[in-house]
Amino acid sequence: MNGTKGIVRSIIFILAFVIVPSAAFGDMRRFIPRIFSYEGDLEIEMRYESHENRSQNRGIKTSNTALTERIRLSTAGFVYHPRFILFFAKVSGGLKQEKFKSSTVDYSWSTTTANEYEFKTMILPEHPYTLELFTSRKTYFAHGRLSKGIKPVSYIKGATFHYKKRPILLDATYILNTVTTKLYTTDSKTYAVSSTYFRHPIHNVAGFSHSDSASSNNAKNKRDYYFLENELEFNKIRLNSGVNFNRSEQKSSEIYSMRDDTLSWRERLDIELPWNLNWGLDYNRYEDTLKTITASASPETKVSSKIDNTSMTISHKLYRSLATSYRQSYVTARTSSGDIKAKGRSFISFYSKTIKGGTLKLGINLNELFTDRSGAPATINEAYKAQIGDSFTLNQQNADESTIKVSVNKPDPIPPYAPSGDLVELQKGTNYTVVPFGNTFKIFIDPVNPFPASVSIIAGHVYEFRVTYSAIKGDFELKTTEVGYVIELSLLDKIVNPYYRRQNSKQTLISGAIPGGVDNVTTQTIGILLKKAPYSLLGEYQEVRSRIRPSKAYRSELAYSKEINTNTNLYAKIHYSKISYSQISLGTESKDYSDTLSGIGVNLQKTFPRRRLSMALGGSYAQRQGLATTKIYALNSILSWKFRDVDIAMHANMNISKSKFAAEKTRQTSETVYLNVKKKLF
Repeated sequence: MNGTKGIVRSIIFILAFVIVPSAAFGDMRRFIPRIFSYEGDLEIEMRYESHENRSQNRGIKTSNTALTERIRLSTAGFVYHPRFILFFAKVSGGLKQEKFKSSTVDYSWSTTTANEYEFKTMILPEHPYTLELFTSRKTYFAHGRLSKGIKPVSYIKGATFHYKKRPILLDATYILNTVTTKLYTTDSKTYAVSSTYFRHPIHNVAGFSHSDSASSNNAKNKRDYYFLENELEFNKIRLNSGVNFNRSEQKSSEIYSMRDDTLSWRERLDIELPWNLNWGLDYNRYEDTLKTITASASPETKVSSKIDNTSMTISHKLYRSLATSYRQSYVTARTSSGDIKAKGRSFISFYSKTIKGGTLKLGINLNELFTDRSGAPATINEAYKAQIGDSFTLNQQNADESTIKVSVNKPDPIPPYAPSGDLVELQKGTNYTVVPFGNTFKIFIDPVNPFPASVSIIAGHVYEFRVTYSAIKGDFELKTTEVGYVIELSLLDKIVNPYYRRQNSKQTLISGAIPGGVDNVTTQTIGILLKKAPYSLLGEYQEVRSRIRPSKAYRSELAYSKEINTNTNLYAKIHYSKISYSQISLGTESKDYSDTLSGIGVNLQKTFPRRRLSMALGGSYAQRQGLATTKIYALNSILSWKFRDVDIAMHANMNISKSKFAAEKTRQTSETVYLNVKKKLF
């Protein structure tokens, strides 16, 4: 029976071949893909990394050497017509040799494949509606690793649809991404839709995105994001509106579960009035609710805040010389542990006048703020950026130390190591230290044991930290009055630029008791900037008179920047700054404290156009003395050379950091060498 069906199909095919005109086959041949460009190259890549992190005779040193040899072929073409289907394809194949060594083990060389590919197809590329299909496989070099053979590989496939025909623009995307490493595999999917409508006087943008990810180490993340933006413009009236909602959910071994919901809504109305007057009305609402469970048997912890901010501004401009504005504002913050109500008003005026050989600038500001606080208002997921071993100071004053919780936003395993949205809670006393500093706190990230095991230590990487905490409980009403002014001069064709600033802030307690008491703060700054190419010199002195945190600061900087000739540039800088605090609360006692930063840096860039060669060499030294004493040495070099059909790129970096905090000494060393040689085959 099957044989009979095969014979029948063969007969039908022969008849079709005979009956169909040859012209039709000619038309069909037009759908055969045509190639209009193709390239091929041979690439050899070498990377070497060495990292050492030690403290009090403990720590680890690692080194990793990787060699990659690959052939890369790429082509681009179209089907039927360039306006019908365009395609691009790139494939590469080769081998990678790798050797990993640590203070405890020395592995032998290992060899794996280094295969990559990338395919893209665009259907109707020049039409209002376009569909793009893509898939790729990429391998990465994992920096700063502490174990052998992580070898992250990313697989991406998806589709994007575009519709562009005014007044409507529409984009829809669907992406599947899999990242595999030796330690775990993460699968994620994302789909997003956004639309724009523009027809004067209306401009609307709306969208939605959803992403899911799950890892083999039992970490799961989900994110939903909605947004709507609107702009209306009628002659001299403009209304801008926007609302967005974000929900992030995660489950992991460090935080059993977490859900963070944020809502942001803003309205801005601007009206241009006669006589160069402008009237504006603002309304902003921000809501944040954070729920966490740190263990399967633990109760849910919930922290929330709702902030409403309304303000009215009227401003005036008199030619280009005088700008004046008056503002009234009302703020209400309701949190799970306390509330704040505030109302304020401010007046700002700025005057600029051209004088012989320069300009004169004068400014004044007057502010009055009434604050009514009850309970212990909470601050949720306050963001900071720092490297391992660095510190940062909390923004809010009078924080309750017992409520401080620090998390790190776990970076993706592939460059550029962007924050993944996966928050990992750190352990106080193990991963970080909290030190009282005046009426707030400093957070020190441990240089040797900064994170739990699931977070990779990446040398030189700037991590994103999130801090949640509450203020010390207290009920009070407070009036704050501020008066400030600034004088700036530019003389002798902008060569001499002196300036003086003064700001006075006075607190008056109306009722209740404020933690730490009220404070009157006067800040005075005087400085001068001298600029005469190729030199610039800055000198500045600042004094802060305060009962809680008085200080004196000095800052100076000498810079040299010159184009020595058409192909050579030299830049050098020497800087020094010192801030001294008098009897500031520091840890368990009050004492004088100073923080000094000094350093020097030089960078030389040179190009040889005829030889198609460019190079750069730089070095720097910096020393910081404060709660910790840190010395940092850095050297870096870059070379790029194109010789006939060969491209050579190389860079080398070395960084050494030595720190002493209390009785603990730490040393971090990082060395990197990269060489890439690429020969064009055709």
